[in-house]
Amino acid sequence: LFADGEPSVPEEAADANNDGTVDLSDAIHTLQYLYIGGERPAAPFETPGPDPKRADGNIFSVGELYLHLSQDMGADDLQTLRLLGFESDQ
Repeated sequence: LFADGEPSVPEEAADANNDGTVDLSDAIHTLQYLYIGGERPAAPFETPGPDPKRADGNIFSVGELYLHLSQDMGADDLQTLRLLGFESDQ
């Protein structure tokens, strides 16, 4: 049903229950939070920031960052990113 949607950027943002996998339990966790007062989704949640469980704090792969930036940029801006060496690895 939802297989053709846009990917989460960063991909780890879809892991709402922070169990290390993105699966149906994340959707259930999110719906419980929204509709019956369940546990909050894992950090970072309400404001952007690093994942506290990662030692490096980096939650974007280069490909994810490129995808995120490309959603709000025009063709000229994307060409500038390519010239600077930021090329999507996806």
